[in-house]
Amino acid sequence: MSVANVVDHPLTGQSMPGAEAIIQVLADEGVDTIFGYSGGAILPTYDAIFRYNANETRHGEPIRLIVPANEQGAGFMAAGYARSTGKVGVFLVTSGPGATNCVTPIRDCAADSVPVVLLFNRGVVRPGETQQPDERLHDIAVADDGRSTRVQV
Repeated sequence: MSVANVVDHPLTGQSMPGAEAIIQVLADEGVDTIFGYSGGAILPTYDAIFRYNANETRHGEPIRLIVPANEQGAGFMAAGYARSTGKVGVFLVTSGPGATNCVTPIRDCAADSVPVVLLFNRGVVRPGETQQPDERLHDIAVADDGRSTRVQV
């Protein structure tokens, strides 16, 4: 691709919180459904979904948010969505035990090559502070399988 063919994104140069950037990227990639179970640390991302949907005239179609009974259900619902539609299944949960509850669906999807994206928040860690060791262990159980890609925003 030559530089002449590159088109700037309409939001290029604008500042936005990380949660809103995540939702914008998902929408830009064609995600139309998110399965999610909320919790304290991930609430800013849920708020970003609602703000995105409130401004749907600018964006087009809203992103559906489907709330299951628990985090594991979100994972299996995203897997079923991916298997039945051929699209990537996206699920959103809070950190710590919420992320741990996603180990079975995320490993099942990895074993069966089902395309899913698991988003969870490690909480706010300010300069000089550290994440609680027990919460870090939960996150390692989910994300460190040697095949997954982890990105910190």
